[in-house]
Amino acid sequence: MTIDDFSGALDMPLPQSLLLRALRTVTQGLVITDAAQTIIFVNAAFTAVTGYGEAELLGRNCRMLQGPGSDPEVVRLIRLRLTKGETFRGQILNYRKDGTSFWHELSISPVREDDGVISHFISVQRDVTAQVLAPANLPFPSVIPQRPAPEERSPDYREGLLSGRLRMHMQPVVDLRTGATHFVEALARLELEDGTLISPGAFLPLLTESDVALLFRQALEQVLGQIAEWDAAGLSLDASINLAPSTLSEPECARWVADALKRHGIAPTRLSIELLETEVLHDRVQLETFAALGALGVAMAMDDLGSGHSGLRRLLKLPFHAVKVDVAIVAQLRNRPVPTLGMLTTLIQMGHDQGWDIIIEGLEDEALTEVAAILGASYGQGYFLCPPVPARDIPGWVTQSHRVPDSGLVRTPLGSLAYHWTFHRTQKQHTTSYETCPITDLLVEHGDQIAVKLHRQQHHLVPGSAASSGDLLAWLIQWSRVDG
Repeated sequence: MTIDDFSGALDMPLPQSLLLRALRTVTQGLVITDAAQTIIFVNAAFTAVTGYGEAELLGRNCRMLQGPGSDPEVVRLIRLRLTKGETFRGQILNYRKDGTSFWHELSISPVREDDGVISHFISVQRDVTAQVLAPANLPFPSVIPQRPAPEERSPDYREGLLSGRLRMHMQPVVDLRTGATHFVEALARLELEDGTLISPGAFLPLLTESDVALLFRQALEQVLGQIAEWDAAGLSLDASINLAPSTLSEPECARWVADALKRHGIAPTRLSIELLETEVLHDRVQLETFAALGALGVAMAMDDLGSGHSGLRRLLKLPFHAVKVDVAIVAQLRNRPVPTLGMLTTLIQMGHDQGWDIIIEGLEDEALTEVAAILGASYGQGYFLCPPVPARDIPGWVTQSHRVPDSGLVRTPLGSLAYHWTFHRTQKQHTTSYETCPITDLLVEHGDQIAVKLHRQQHHLVPGSAASSGDLLAWLIQWSRVDG
C-alpha cells in the first residue's frame, strides 16, 4: 500500500468508525499529524516498531525519534519539503524508545482541504534496517550509532560537558537589505567520543538543571572567546546565546555573565541573550536576573515568537531589544498565505513601532526570504542564507558576497503574491509604472495572458480595478501553491 492509497482513503465516503479501524490495522507504520506536524494519530504498527506507546506519541513531533546518527541533511530536506507542501520520500536513521537504532523508510505527504490549504500530513513508514545493512554484510545492528537507553544517557552527556566536548556552531543573522551579517547566533552541539555531533534537542531534555547551567557557562566562555579572537583578526562580529529558564532562575546568573564579559574584554552591548517565548518567566529571581542583565547592557531577545501564548503580553511588559518570529509561522506561508502575510506584516510593523529588531527565522528557500524582505523585515535567518557552521568557517562566509532579495525584481511566485498583497490589502494600485513593476517580468515570462492583463490593470485606474485586484490575488495564490 502506498501513501496515495492512504491519502485517498481520507476522502472516501466510509463510516468514520470503519475508516479508523482500517487505519489502525494497517501493517505498515502510519502517522497522521496536524498542519503544525503535531502527532494526532498513530497505529499499532508504528508503536510496535518504535517502542513508544500511543499516549507517549500523541501531541509530540516525529523529531523525537531522531538521535546522534540521524543525518542532519536528511532532517533539513524533510523540513524543507514539508514547508513547501511537497511529498518527502526517503530513509533516515531513527531511534526506538530503548535507544536502539533502525532505518526508517518514510513517505510523508500533505493532505489539503478543497481550497488547497494543508490541514494534515500523513506518513507511511516501515523498518528497512535489514535491507539497508544486508548489502554490505554489516553486523546487525551494532554498527549504527546507538542512542543510550533513557536511564543511561544523562551521565554520558554530562561527561561530554565535563570533558570539554561542547562545540558551538554559528548561524548568521543577515541584513536582508544589504546581505551583511548583523550578528551570529551561537548554537550548542555536543561531540560524542566517535566525533558525532548531536544537537540540543537530543541532549538538553536529559540534563539536570545544574548541567544546563554548566552548559550555559561553558557556551558563554566559548562565544565570548570567539568574539575576542575575531576582534584580534580584524573581524568585528556580535553574537547571541540562548538561556534556559532554569538558568535564568540562578541568583548568580547575571554575575556569571558580567565576569565573563570582563574576563574576555567584550562590551556587554555585543552580546545578546535569547529567551524562548514558551519559557516561564514570572518568578522573582528570573525577573531580577532579567533586569540585572539589561542593566549590564546585554541585549535581551525573545526567540520563537508565535510558538507560545504569552509572547505579546511579555513583550509589552519587559524591555526586549529584538524579537525572532517562530519558524512555524513562516512555514504557513504556502498553506495559508493571506492570513500568514497579515500576521507577519503586523509583527514586523509592531517591531518597527516599538524599536525592536524583528528577525524572521526559518528562511529555508529563496521564496520565503523574498517574502520577508518584501514585507519589510530587516533581518532574516535560515538555511537559504546560511546553515549553522563551525565558528572557524564564519570569517570566510562573512567576507563573501551574498545575494539578497532585489527590491526592483521579484523572482518567485510567492514573492509576487506578497508584493501584490501589500497593495491589495490597502485597496491601492501598484505605485510604479507597469514597465518597472518588480513582478512584471516574472508574470510575462510565465506567459499566462489572463494574469498579465489583471496585473496591467493594477497600474491604471479603470472600472473594475478593485475586482481585478482580487482576481489577481486568487491567481497568484494558486500559482504559488503549484510552484511550491
